[in-house]
Amino acid sequence: MRPLKITILDDYFDTLKTLPCFQKLAGHDVTVWTDHLPDTDKLAERLKDTEALVLFRERTQIRAPLIAKLPKLKLISQRSVFPHIDIDACTRHGIVVSSNMHAGTPSYAAVELTWALVLAAVRQIPQQVNSLKAGHWQMGVGTTLRGKTLGIYGYGRIGSAVASYGKAFGMNILVWAREKSLAQAKTDGHAVAASKDVFFEAADVLSLHMRLVDATRGIVNYEDLARMKPSALLVNTSRAGLIAPGALVRALEGGRPGMAAVDVFENEPLLDPSDPLLALPNVVATPHIGYVTRDEFELQFSDIFDQILAYEAGKPIHVVNPDVLSDKS
Repeated sequence: MRPLKITILDDYFDTLKTLPCFQKLAGHDVTVWTDHLPDTDKLAERLKDTEALVLFRERTQIRAPLIAKLPKLKLISQRSVFPHIDIDACTRHGIVVSSNMHAGTPSYAAVELTWALVLAAVRQIPQQVNSLKAGHWQMGVGTTLRGKTLGIYGYGRIGSAVASYGKAFGMNILVWAREKSLAQAKTDGHAVAASKDVFFEAADVLSLHMRLVDATRGIVNYEDLARMKPSALLVNTSRAGLIAPGALVRALEGGRPGMAAVDVFENEPLLDPSDPLLALPNVVATPHIGYVTRDEFELQFSDIFDQILAYEAGKPIHVVNPDVLSDKS
């Protein structure tokens, strides 16, 4: 069988070649790009001979103008949600999109990063480190989590895991979510808020854990944030679009909430150090590293490479646009 021409985009540190799962692609013609190339024409030239395209989550947008320029592309293989892919355009051009949704399995790397940001913010860890390295001693006084209220907005795979971490730290868990998720939170022994307003008012730490879809875009607005305590922390390791544009900066400048810890941004990669959010002293920010661990990469790309092998064998799996298969039959 002829080797597939496989292209992997946005592997910033050329990590995949060093993982055991990469051996699954042995015998194929694999090209790995470590830079990020947003220009459609230049990207089309780069991918002109690609038959199977591997994506790092949402790092590169795959839209109709690009898809139309890739006549040899037969498969896009990735993992999890796919708002960055024009599925209809893929179907029109006969491109199979395989994406394992890993039902019931949270990204524990993202859960751990969420908790790392919580601790970094409430204990002022980045500021304390910078103070010490600058030749100074302590620069301020932090906050203890035990006995405080952890608000979980969105009680799914990741939200429920973050709640369990909060419980281990002796926090009181308060949940706001869809009715079905609220019922699950109650079953798990957590309190649920009487209303969205009460939820934002009561939380000492409030963490967002929802997928970004039309129904959740801008679901947190300035008025919600302004109800938070001046001492409270807002955490977002999910998607920046869950918060209305400009609302978080405005709320932080107004002192409610008092702090924010974020791993996601409207435009990524964010390379402008003068960005209004980054410029605020009460913000701890990381460059979307929630899932960026070797262990998580091995887990995710093992699935992604299995999808390529299944396609090669004529039995594609985890297909999100099944109509394309009937078109091929």
